[in-house]
Amino acid sequence: MRDLNDLIDPTSKWRLNKAVAINNAGQIVGTGRNPSGQEHGFLLSLLPAPDAPPGIGTQPVQPTYGEPPKRENGKDSLIVITHGWIPKENNQIAPPDPVWVDDMVKAIRQNLASRGLNNWQVEPYKWKEKAWMNWIDMLRGTLLDNSDKEGGSLGNYLKNQGWKHVHFIAHSAGAAVIQTASLLVKENDISTTIHTTFLDAYVGFTYNGRSKYGLASDWSDSYFARDPDTFDSLFSRTEGHLDYAYGVEITWIEPNKRTISVYRSGNGITGNMPCQYTVTTHEWPHDFYLKTIPPETVIGSEGFGFPLSKEGGGWDLVTKIYPVEVKSSYIKVLGRSDSDCAAPGESSVPTYSGPKVDFTQVQTVTSTAGNIKNNGSGLIITSGNRLRQQSLQSVSKKVSSDSSYAWLAASIIVTNAVNFLSFDAQFLSVKAEGLLTTYWETNQIGSIDERVVTPGLKHYTYGLGSSVTNGSFTLGFRLDSFANTVSSIAITNVSLGFIGLKEPFSLTVIGAGTNSSPVFGLTGPSGYNYRVESSTNLVDWVTIAILVNTNGIVNFSDPSPTNTNRRFYRTVAP
Repeated sequence: MRDLNDLIDPTSKWRLNKAVAINNAGQIVGTGRNPSGQEHGFLLSLLPAPDAPPGIGTQPVQPTYGEPPKRENGKDSLIVITHGWIPKENNQIAPPDPVWVDDMVKAIRQNLASRGLNNWQVEPYKWKEKAWMNWIDMLRGTLLDNSDKEGGSLGNYLKNQGWKHVHFIAHSAGAAVIQTASLLVKENDISTTIHTTFLDAYVGFTYNGRSKYGLASDWSDSYFARDPDTFDSLFSRTEGHLDYAYGVEITWIEPNKRTISVYRSGNGITGNMPCQYTVTTHEWPHDFYLKTIPPETVIGSEGFGFPLSKEGGGWDLVTKIYPVEVKSSYIKVLGRSDSDCAAPGESSVPTYSGPKVDFTQVQTVTSTAGNIKNNGSGLIITSGNRLRQQSLQSVSKKVSSDSSYAWLAASIIVTNAVNFLSFDAQFLSVKAEGLLTTYWETNQIGSIDERVVTPGLKHYTYGLGSSVTNGSFTLGFRLDSFANTVSSIAITNVSLGFIGLKEPFSLTVIGAGTNSSPVFGLTGPSGYNYRVESSTNLVDWVTIAILVNTNGIVNFSDPSPTNTNRRFYRTVAP
């Protein structure tokens, strides 16, 4: 029981006697005595802390996640299929639906039904809104951060359902969804058999998916192809081996594979003669797996794909025939190479990290609620107590006191270009429902949900939304508790940095080649690969060349513009 008179300004000289109703916004109506001693009605409204900077003073909404599968009667084995990155294109107002997930669910259900395997349940898992973003946010780590949290939500839901066998299948950044979920299920019940299948898995830059995916699974397989869609030719983020999975390259058996030109730094107006590098698409691995589900088949698949799973009939032999050699770079290649063009080689993304923020040396403002310990190199933020249930005479409603949060806002002086924030964090509370929200100026740039994060210290990287060069900016952390239990989190190693090239680069026409085709010159920082794209309408862009810049200059030509009246070009850098 809580007296409402304790929650109002005592200088108002009101005395509240009776509360009669409360709405979903937390507003309470009732009767009381005003300063003149008259009986009068009142309306109480919850307000943010008056001293809070814009944005951080308002309680954020507790995150929601994808719809998890509900176990059906008579089912003891589960297949979960999920998507990954959904590129955000211009003029899109909502993320497109990854219909291939539903197609694969349908195909597997039909296959199992035709064979009388009625103990299997096959379900999609979709998280479209949080997978839908531009490639800059993908590179900065936002995508895998969202994916990891989705996996925490899914794993926490599944871990107590008592499944005998779970097969997780994921494409692209969905790899982090199934990896986190599989760890939680296995950790809760070691007797559950876990099979993880990765389709062009996105490993990220700071997430280190290459050394995580497949860990703790009873067996794991990975199917990948060369594709320019996810910048494989620049970074190799969806191509190559995974430390705990049996790797299979399927580039050469793709019916619609194509080639792009690879140019390297050289002398002369045309530079070195290009070689033709074979590529496919980011979608081919999930198309491949779908087509290996009988009665469909893929020429040259050699029995890989769905037939190697338990539900596909090959599980009892798979670990003997195709054992996972942990941290081995061995890759099974399906088909024969039709090109001797040397791979461009992996190009790192330049990342610059600034000094760690010392919170004792910057101007800070903190909430009066909760508790914040500032030891310079880090913070410990503890939310206040939260009153979840109050009985106000005839009113019984869940309401919150104004001490269920704590926040800190710091004034940060920026003197060099920065576009991301990074820090390490770990929840110290147990079985709480804390939500740490990070702010840059008035914008939320990331959050950590205690309900779904796995235990231990983790590293987080959030994009700032845009690059800033100099000035004073507000960095904020707000911790909210959404349960009776107080939430507490430790934050350390806070720093700002920049990902991408800081130095300028340019693309110019330097002459004409055969058939009067234009010859271009790229000038920019050496040691990186660049991607050249062309378009006839400034909307649809196609990769036409990879430039391997070893000395600062790469020249190349495009013989195709003779087929159109106009063509536009752009270069994508790390």
